[in-house]
Amino acid sequence: MAMTNFDERRLGPDQWSDAVAETDGPQLVAAGPGAGKTEFLVRRAAHLVDEAGIPPAALLTLTFSRRAAVGLRERIGQTLRNPAGSVGASTFHSFFYRVLEVHAPELLGWTDLPSILTGPEQINLVSELLADGPDNAWPKTFRPLLGTRTFAAEVADFILRANERLITPENLETIAANRADWRALPDFLRRYRQALKDQNRIDYGTLQAATVEILENEQVRKKLADQYRYLLVDEYQDTTVAQARLLVLLNQARGNITVAADPYQSIYGFRGADLRNVVRFADDFHTPAGKPVRRWVLDTSFRTPAAILDAAVGLTAGIDLPGAAGPVKPADHPGRVEAYVFEHPSQESEWIASEIVRLHMEEQIPYSRMAVLVRTKRRLLVELSRALERRSIPHDQPNVRLTDHPAARIIFDLAQAATAVNPTEAAAPMR
Repeated sequence: MAMTNFDERRLGPDQWSDAVAETDGPQLVAAGPGAGKTEFLVRRAAHLVDEAGIPPAALLTLTFSRRAAVGLRERIGQTLRNPAGSVGASTFHSFFYRVLEVHAPELLGWTDLPSILTGPEQINLVSELLADGPDNAWPKTFRPLLGTRTFAAEVADFILRANERLITPENLETIAANRADWRALPDFLRRYRQALKDQNRIDYGTLQAATVEILENEQVRKKLADQYRYLLVDEYQDTTVAQARLLVLLNQARGNITVAADPYQSIYGFRGADLRNVVRFADDFHTPAGKPVRRWVLDTSFRTPAAILDAAVGLTAGIDLPGAAGPVKPADHPGRVEAYVFEHPSQESEWIASEIVRLHMEEQIPYSRMAVLVRTKRRLLVELSRALERRSIPHDQPNVRLTDHPAARIIFDLAQAATAVNPTEAAAPMR
């Protein structure tokens, strides 16, 4: 799809150096799978420190998960000539919390920094408010559901999405005027926000909205601009409205931001990610004198061979996402795509484990060079780990989080049962 307000240039691997060195102004790096979006950011960070003499602390590098932040930080450190002053990388939420820690007491009147609600805790709070609130505020079709945890989870998710989109109770009231099924939500959102304030708690959506509110203050923006001269953002296609707004505000003083994005790799739509942020980038991040925003398109995949790319193209046939990079040249190593259907997770796990043994024995592939990707840790990972253990295959154990450890799980299950609005709804243990 053609993009407006962009100065678009397609880059082969031999053209990266000059592009990496053009560091000033807003820039969007677009690329297909394996084409090096993150690597471009790594080299940009290294160039700024090693060649331009920018102090590492003057770079703000953001990504989405703790693991991605650690990986990005390590890669930049390995690329720098002097890794002693490595560039930091953090998640959006970690950065939000740091901003609130410094500025919320003065600008929002917080005496103490609120603790963040976990997902189950937020649903519990919504359940309590639904139980205490007036039934007649809700449409009749919803009233039998008000005491269920399922409905509480839906309302909790709605609140998160509203905050991520910077929708206030007043905004919501305007929208709900044309939505009879939403008529109770504006007042409920007010009650929910007051409950958070009374309990000195905050959820992840409010965390974003509160940080944006602080960044609307010009003095705070100036302080942060003095601290951060360059912004580097990975996986921009997964940003929410609030996250994009925060970046716009951070960027106003200096104007030096580089983001990497591929709409086809967006995975957080269910968490509020807005693909339109990629399309609006040139409008949101202005250049001096209205010059077009640079858009670098990386045209060669280093990781994905032709067979896998062809399969991906086939799966997305007929889907034209705005802001996409277009076709990429495949990597020159071989690859293949196979699909199998199983009737039960244990059957799937046994097949995967057997296939790993076959690849190790027949093709002499070290176990350390194999990876198994799963959609969630809850469904298949434990079963798969057992299948691997039966064959003495070394692997990362699934109980990597404290909350996943059996000794900790029972404590969480008991806590949920003790705090549940309806004890019968605590039957499903937390995992």
